[in-house]
Amino acid sequence: STVARIVNNEGQFSQDVRDREYDAAQKIGYMKSSPTVSGTKRAIEQIAILVSEDIEKDFTWSFFRRIIAPLEAAIAREHLYPVVMPISVNQDSKEISDKLAASKVKALFSFEYANLELFQSLEEQGIPVIAINSSNIRPQTNSVCIDNVQGAYDAVSYLLSLGHAQIRYIDYHRAEQTPFNDRFVGVKMALEERSVKIADEMRLLVDESNM
Repeated sequence: STVARIVNNEGQFSQDVRDREYDAAQKIGYMKSSPTVSGTKRAIEQIAILVSEDIEKDFTWSFFRRIIAPLEAAIAREHLYPVVMPISVNQDSKEISDKLAASKVKALFSFEYANLELFQSLEEQGIPVIAINSSNIRPQTNSVCIDNVQGAYDAVSYLLSLGHAQIRYIDYHRAEQTPFNDRFVGVKMALEERSVKIADEMRLLVDESNM
């Protein structure tokens, strides 16, 4: 009864209860048309959430799900339906575009998947796009990015405050290097600020597949 009333925007419930109900409804795939102000039914408008399905980065899911859960709740509060679409970084952009068109989405959030040509095409069709954590296309599209420079700066500053001076930065070759270059900038800023000599071999490049 509570679920039905909240989904139909009826009754008096706290925002906390509404958020928990929407979150639970999305997890079990519950979907129902939302009433308009006049009380008549309208077609469900969907918002797509693209999530890069990269085996190499499976560990990042524990981070992104903390962003996706409140995002889904916020979308649902507007009587919109969030649709999470797992995609591969190597997937053909036309295939993704066709999938979005078939779902008739009204807007798109993209997590760590940056395809400027696809995003610009969607914008031209009236589908707004927000790229999340894709700093390489930040100047060309609406983006929300982690401050990798500040994060690395804070981490190294903490190590230095403990008295550590022999610090190394391990990295590996990737197709998309921008966030990791940003982090190295933060590392160097922290060292230079405290006049710590940066060793020539400080940045260690390794073969990520060779554990």
